[in-house]
Amino acid sequence: LHPCHILDMPEIRVLRDARNRLWNVADPRDPEAEITVKLNRVKGIKRFTYRFYPSKGRRHWNNACHMLRRGVATPLPLAFFESPEQSGIRDSWYLCQFIPGAFSSRDVYAALARGETHYRGLDKMAWLQLISGFVCHMHDMQVIHRDLSSGNLLLSQAADGEVTPMAIDIGRARIWSGPGSRVRQRDRMLDLIRIAYKLDWADRQLFIQCYEQHLGASLSPLWRIPFWYYDSKQKLKKAIKGKRKRKRQRQ
Repeated sequence: LHPCHILDMPEIRVLRDARNRLWNVADPRDPEAEITVKLNRVKGIKRFTYRFYPSKGRRHWNNACHMLRRGVATPLPLAFFESPEQSGIRDSWYLCQFIPGAFSSRDVYAALARGETHYRGLDKMAWLQLISGFVCHMHDMQVIHRDLSSGNLLLSQAADGEVTPMAIDIGRARIWSGPGSRVRQRDRMLDLIRIAYKLDWADRQLFIQCYEQHLGASLSPLWRIPFWYYDSKQKLKKAIKGKRKRKRQRQ
């Protein structure tokens, strides 16, 4: 499983190749199984800031172990490796279990947007209850993901139709320990605005209602304000990216 061997192994599939690289290789312990490898590249200002923080690979490993101990599902961590240099940690690797046939809440939301009444045997309310229930349980276990986009909530469906949600891309997660709850509503909203971003406003309201049912309490009636802010922020980011893309095309 060491990177010096992993990098020479045939790639079964590449899942992402942007700022970080994510791909699958055959599990050397079981050739019929696969493992997922994430290479966290350190570039720019992060070469300096990462001198004072654990590497991304180490954070993924630590967060996965904490989450699993608290009953918050995430693919089983297998190993992490760091590439140390004199100035600090440069690149790091995180290896975890691959979940065959998994999909994400993004696929569920896309089906709802197409007007489908059911997706993989569940209707809209069943999906919103399932996803909001997982997010609420994660928060109750003192875990805030902080990057919970719809693509970062993996869903695995068994042969009997039962669906198991799993959080992925957990390097930014914040996890508290000790007695009492340190998760405030604004912490919860960090995840809620991201996981429900792809839903329209009517379904967002249903999602929040489902979340409140699991929470056993009501959120602030001002919960829409963080959504408006996040919507505006995403529109601005898309506009800037589009402008840069058009500029590159002209060049």
